[in-house]
Amino acid sequence: MNLENVRIGNRKLSDVLLLVGSTVAVVATVTPLTDMLVRAWTAEGVGRTVVRFVVGATPLTLESAVVFPLGIGAGLLAVFALDRTKFVQALLLAAAAGPLLATVWYNGLWFGGRIDWVANAPWGAAGLLVGALIGAADKAVAALTGHDALGVGRREFPLAAGALFAAAVGFAVVGFLDATLSGTPSAATAVVDLAVSVAFVGFVGFLIQYRDRRDVAVLSPNRSAETLVVCGLFAHVDDRYRTVVSAGEAELNRLSSNLAAGRTVPAATDEIAFNVHAGGWFDNWTSVSTSGYANRHLLDEQVARAAESTDGGRGSLLAHRVRRAVTRETPLTFVDRLLTFDVVLLAVPLDREPIRRAFDPAVDDDDVGAAAFLDRYRRFVEATRGRDPTVVVVATGGETALTYFESVYGGTTIDSPELRTEVAHRLGLLCSGLGEDAPFPETPVVVSRSEATAVDDGLAGADRLWRAVRDA
Repeated sequence: MNLENVRIGNRKLSDVLLLVGSTVAVVATVTPLTDMLVRAWTAEGVGRTVVRFVVGATPLTLESAVVFPLGIGAGLLAVFALDRTKFVQALLLAAAAGPLLATVWYNGLWFGGRIDWVANAPWGAAGLLVGALIGAADKAVAALTGHDALGVGRREFPLAAGALFAAAVGFAVVGFLDATLSGTPSAATAVVDLAVSVAFVGFVGFLIQYRDRRDVAVLSPNRSAETLVVCGLFAHVDDRYRTVVSAGEAELNRLSSNLAAGRTVPAATDEIAFNVHAGGWFDNWTSVSTSGYANRHLLDEQVARAAESTDGGRGSLLAHRVRRAVTRETPLTFVDRLLTFDVVLLAVPLDREPIRRAFDPAVDDDDVGAAAFLDRYRRFVEATRGRDPTVVVVATGGETALTYFESVYGGTTIDSPELRTEVAHRLGLLCSGLGEDAPFPETPVVVSRSEATAVDDGLAGADRLWRAVRDA
C-alpha cells in the first residue's frame, strides 16, 4: 500500500505523522532545554547581564523582567492561535508549556514565593498587549493601507509566527552559549545541549511555519468556465461545511445563487475566493480562488524557466520547496504565483469551440489529439509534474460529452468512469503519442449545469470535484 495516498481527514498521513512527531519531539526536548537555560542563567552570562542592564535602565524589577516577556510570549501565541492556518499548531505548542513550567519549578525558579505573580500581574497584562500588537502589526498596516499581500480577508498572522520562531532561536542560541562559555559543562553535556538546542529549534520551526491550509487555483482559457467551477464548488460546500469568503463576496454570493437557482451565471469580473473547513480535527483549511488573470501569461518564457527549475532529482525538489516558500508571499509573476499553489484546477469548456469539435461523432479518432488550447498549458503542467501544484482537469459543459457518448455507446451518467475516460480520450489526454510522459491527468472530473438535480446545488459532478480537490 502506498502510504503517500493514505489520508486522515484531508491531510496526507505523512503530514499528520510530521505534526504528531514534531509535537512529541518538542515536548521531549523542552525539559532538557529548560534545564540548560537554568544553568545558563546561573552562569552569569550574556543573558543575565542583559536582563540586569534592562532592569537598571527601566522601571522593571527582576521579577517584572520575567513576567513582562512571558506576557509578550503569551500574546504572540494567542495571536498565533487566531490564525486559521495555525490553530492546531498553537495547541500543540501550548502542550510544551507543561514540562517547561514543571522544570522551572523543579529548579526553584519563578515559583515558591520567588515571584509575586499578583503584584506583577499588570506587567503580565502589558506584555500580553505588546505581544498581541506585535503579532498583528502586519494586519494592522494592511488594514490602514488597504493592501494585504496574503489575500483580502484571510485571518492569518505570519508576523506572530515569525516572532515566535525568532524567540525560540534566540533563547536556544543565547542559552547554549551562556551554558557552554560561561558555565563549566563537561564535553558530553555540551554535546547534549547542542543536540537538544538544534532539535528544539528545528521542530518548533516546523510547527510554527507549517501552513495548515491548501491553496487551490482555478485556471482556464475561458473566464466563464473558471467562474462556473469556483461557484459550483462554493455552492456545494457552503451549506455543508464552514466557509469564509475572502474576496469578491457580493459577486460570489450572487453568482452561486444564480447557479443554484438555474439562472444565468455570467463570467466573474474580478477575483473571487473562499476558504472552507470540513470540520474534522484532522481537516485543514482549503482556499479556492480565481484571479481573473489573462491566460496569455502562461505563454511566456517564464514557464520554460519553471520547467527547467523543477527538472532533476531530490536536490531540485528541495530547491523547489524553498522557492515556493519564498515566492508564496511575494510572487513576481503570474507563473510564480501559480507555482505556489498546492492544486490547480484546469477548467476545460467542452461546450465551447474548438473543444466542442472533439465531441462531434463525425470527427474521426485520428483527428482528435490534444486540443490546441491545451497545448498552451502543457509546459506549465510539465513544469509541475511530480511537484506542487497538482493539476486536476475539470471538464465543464459535460452535457456535450454526455450527448456524444449516448449517441455512440448508449446511456450513461455524468459521473460514470466510462464517460470520464472517454472525455480524456477525446481531449487527447490519453493520446498514445504522449506515452507515459503525458502530463495531463488521465480521467478529468466532468461537471454540468443542465444535468444537475435538486441535490446538486446547480452543478452536477460538484461532489466529485470537491473530493478531487480534497484528495489531490
